[in-house]
Amino acid sequence: MSSVKLVLRRANLFVFAVTVLAAFSVTAYVDQPVAHASRSNTRTDNAGTVEVAGTEWLGGSGVDVYSNGNSSSNGWGNNYVNSVLSGTKWQCVEMVNRLYLTKGWTSSTWYGNGNTLVNSVPSGLVKEDNGAISNLNSGDVITLDDGGFGHAAIINTVGASSVGIINQNTINADSSASISSGSLDNKNAHLSMAGWAGYSIQAVIHHPAAVANPPAPTSPLSWNFENLDGGSSSVGQDPGTLGLNPAAVNYNGTLQTFYYDQSHGYLMHAWNDPNGWHFEHLDGAGGSNGRTADAVGKSPSVTVYNGYLQVFYYDLTANSLRHAWTDANGWHFETLDSAGNMGVASTAVVYGTSLQLFYPNLANGNLRHTWADTNGWHFENLDGDSGSVAGQAGNYLANPGISLASTIDASGNLQLFYYGSTNQLLRHTWADSLGWHFENLDGGNLGTISGNHDAIGQNPSVTIAGSTIQVFSYDASAGGLRHDWSDSTGWHFENLDGTGSVGPDQFNVGLYSSATMSGSSLEVLYYDSQWHELRHAWTDSNGWHFENLDGLGGSPSSREGPNVDVGSYPLAITYGTVLQVLYYDAMHGTLRHAWPQ
Repeated sequence: MSSVKLVLRRANLFVFAVTVLAAFSVTAYVDQPVAHASRSNTRTDNAGTVEVAGTEWLGGSGVDVYSNGNSSSNGWGNNYVNSVLSGTKWQCVEMVNRLYLTKGWTSSTWYGNGNTLVNSVPSGLVKEDNGAISNLNSGDVITLDDGGFGHAAIINTVGASSVGIINQNTINADSSASISSGSLDNKNAHLSMAGWAGYSIQAVIHHPAAVANPPAPTSPLSWNFENLDGGSSSVGQDPGTLGLNPAAVNYNGTLQTFYYDQSHGYLMHAWNDPNGWHFEHLDGAGGSNGRTADAVGKSPSVTVYNGYLQVFYYDLTANSLRHAWTDANGWHFETLDSAGNMGVASTAVVYGTSLQLFYPNLANGNLRHTWADTNGWHFENLDGDSGSVAGQAGNYLANPGISLASTIDASGNLQLFYYGSTNQLLRHTWADSLGWHFENLDGGNLGTISGNHDAIGQNPSVTIAGSTIQVFSYDASAGGLRHDWSDSTGWHFENLDGTGSVGPDQFNVGLYSSATMSGSSLEVLYYDSQWHELRHAWTDSNGWHFENLDGLGGSPSSREGPNVDVGSYPLAITYGTVLQVLYYDAMHGTLRHAWPQ
């Protein structure tokens, strides 16, 4: 790995060395960088080669990452940002300084080796030692010790339990670390590098935007809050830990809700009618009409077809897709697809006179398509390999559909959006009178409509606003809520909220989202991973508005306070004329419910 020098201690030596070498007509590569020769083996590239362009990381707001040539000990003179020394070209600490000076997070040189930066943290930054980490943010510095000069790098992407890292003066410009013990919620997370033998993580140093005080709760509307199910104080009073991945639909004047009880492996069913809320264990406890005793119920989806409820959910015991439906005789149950690892996520929609269902097959990485019509059930691989529908047209995507969303647009066409995990992009598939069509819509490295190269598309949600298609997903590179929309002029793209966005919240938001229409307003509910709270964005004639809905305290007292961790897996649906929001409380293991007064 890199042998990292003091930023200034050897700067004069390197200035002298470059001057002497220049007298013997040695080429200096730093003034004319070339682009992208071997990002995964930078030692084969000339010093000064741009390995990662600044537009390719931190949501397009990073700095260029350069090769240091064939040795980690190379130095090519001093570099400066607005006359402030950033360090020796192209050492690892130079990139850290250059990014922080460019963003205005620091105003003077941050001196030290890779493993001694922790001893002189600038004012406005906050260090958390490994084993006492409470939060992780895109743009944070991560420092490592190897008994020598150590290494320093920048966290680029933040996942649920891992981070992607961008490095300068290493063989591979990309690396990663994951939480090996403890947790962020308990403020004792310990990170371990993947594949860096001999290196141990010292600390994470948070940039100023990440350590600012959390935004105060703001609510122009008066909201009601309750624990709908999970625990003795909830409406449902079920003692289990439950509420993951709620799904809901309007049905015959009632609100029908389905969610997972992870304590017992049950599919839970709650419904609201004029008499209030009702609750039952729908599947997973055994019983009649095809019920099973398997652990079932994760990631349900629901729709209404031919006047009856249709529910699809994952069987964790059998790794198969389950189906529950109603008719005049009550509930019925079956295993719908089991030829692989089927149904860990699904989306269902009625298209014309058929019921359409989409879900991943984790066993082979295909996107599975199942539909029912008057002739029964039909099955095919829609995307994922050369034998799929997309592959037969020469346009398939590896490992598609791990998270997905569908709808019917204003023209009656089926619209499907899903995440391609291999290429980290949002895929768009649609069906019309001419058949199936496929395109790479946003993010990734295969070439997309947007032209953005961030890792975009996790957990998409979609709704129709008038004649427009509105899509929201997670930009893991920027740590923001991504917004794509289509109108008569084509597709448009923006980062709606989060780091580098048009919104006011410059934190890591949008990992989970749900969108719906409520009257003439487009409503989006999404998770703030930084402060573990539920965010709300909505439009009116004056444009976009934003608020912190739950998880930061405030009035009424039924709002959850800070450090609770609420808002993941939100579901937004309009019931009658009132917006209803269901979401998970990770600290208490409950299903939360919010609605405006």
